Amino acid sequence: MLDYQSTVEYLRKSLALKDPQIETDEAYKFTDDDLWDIIQLVIPNHNPSYTVENFPENEKYFAILLAKKEIYYRLAVASAPFYPLQAEGAELRKDYRFEHYMSLIRRVEVEYTQMWEQFNSNRVISTENGNVGDLILRSKHFTPRNYNLASKPTVELNIDAVGSNSVDISWNKFDTSTGMFCSYSIYVSENPIYDEYEDTISKEAKKVAEIKDIHRTKFRIKDLNPNTHYYIAVVSEDLNKLKGISEQEIDTTL
Repeated sequence: MLDYQSTVEYLRKSLALKDPQIETDEAYKFTDDDLWDIIQLVIPNHNPSYTVENFPENEKYFAILLAKKEIYYRLAVASAPFYPLQAEGAELRKDYRFEHYMSLIRRVEVEYTQMWEQFNSNRVISTENGNVGDLILRSKHFTPRNYNLASKPTVELNIDAVGSNSVDISWNKFDTSTGMFCSYSIYVSENPIYDEYEDTISKEAKKVAEIKDIHRTKFRIKDLNPNTHYYIAVVSEDLNKLKGISEQEIDTTL
């Protein structure tokens, strides 16, 4: 069963619309009810026998992908009339927004196809703790068996640029061959964030972002203090709730 609040929040956070020209688009304004209606609309495209009441939790990401595709289509259609194609010799001048949305649609289609092929294979070969050849069943996410067999996601945090009150970071994309993606989380603190012996995130650490778009692997942390030592961490999480964590230290400039 898909929960209204968590599913809508998941969809909203996963939309790849972060662009100065896109966020001012009037068609970008979707209410929570609008997003929920879209989710219900696209569910039969994944499986005609599913509804929000019987949709399997371990297939939730497929519904999110199809809903994203529908939203991008609506935004592309909404933007097209305002920017008609115009002949310029042998060239056609295309609207930036329309092309942006169509690019996002193509990206979602590729991701959906790849994820569905992996899901239908119904297995991932685990090499964790010497369990070579053991099967991690796609249909049994969240189970102790899958958790015990699966490998933790691997993530490597990179510091790309440091300013007086911000830092630009990037990390590697989640490897879908080892499991199904859940989220990236970004933390910042003036003290160490991850305790590997307790396997916990410090309560003092501030979560500045939770990203549901698997392709978004860059982020700018803002509102930092000048000339201050900070710890930055990125957490990559799969649907089994296994987490990979990478942490770096930086000093903001004066």
